Amino acid sequence: MGIYKRGGVWWMSFVHQGKQVSRSRETTDEKMAQRTQIAEYKVKRRKEGGSARTVNLELILMTHAYNLTLREWGWVKENPASKVKKDKVSNFIERWLTLEEEGKLMKASPE
Repeated sequence: MGIYKRGGVWWMSFVHQGKQVSRSRETTDEKMAQRTQIAEYKVKRRKEGGSARTVNLELILMTHAYNLTLREWGWVKENPASKVKKDKVSNFIERWLTLEEEGKLMKASPE
């Protein structure tokens, strides 16, 4: 997948099911084109059933990869992945004791 400029507007190009696809990013700003591409990826992954935590980890990996290309190799001038907001992750799990667990707890507890 790559982005390129054509006629003053940024486009992205990628292969889907063996066919080359090009889509306009509908912007003349390269940074905005990159950010919207990453944000669309995030939305696509959530629609595919990826959890908020999984998608956040993928964004963290992208951010790290961009940081490498920025700091180590100097291939890019900015990290667009760092500008995409991460989803809030809820770690709350509601759990009830089974009858067996309740019995064990009652036996172990003082009267």
